[in-house]
Amino acid sequence: VFPNPFVNTIQVDLGPEITGRYSINVLDASGKVLVSKTSSKSNVSFTESVDATRLTYGIYFVEVISNNGRSVTKVKKILPSQY
Repeated sequence: VFPNPFVNTIQVDLGPEITGRYSINVLDASGKVLVSKTSSKSNVSFTESVDATRLTYGIYFVEVISNNGRSVTKVKKILPSQY
C-alpha cells in the first residue's frame, strides 16, 4: 500500500499470488467500511488505485481480502501542503 501518507489516492500492489476475486476496503478506526472495491485478476502483478478524495484527513486502515487471506495496513491521509 503506497504512498503512505497519501493525499487523495491509495495504490494497492496485488502480487501474482493473489488470483481470482479480491476486495479492497478502506476502514475508519471503528472498523466501518468507508470505501470498497471488488474485482478479480489473474496471476500477474497489478496495482489497484483507490480513490479516497471524499475521506477527511486522518488515520485509516486498508484491508485486502483475497484467496490468500486478509491483510490490513494502517495509512494516513494528509493535506497536500503536508506532503
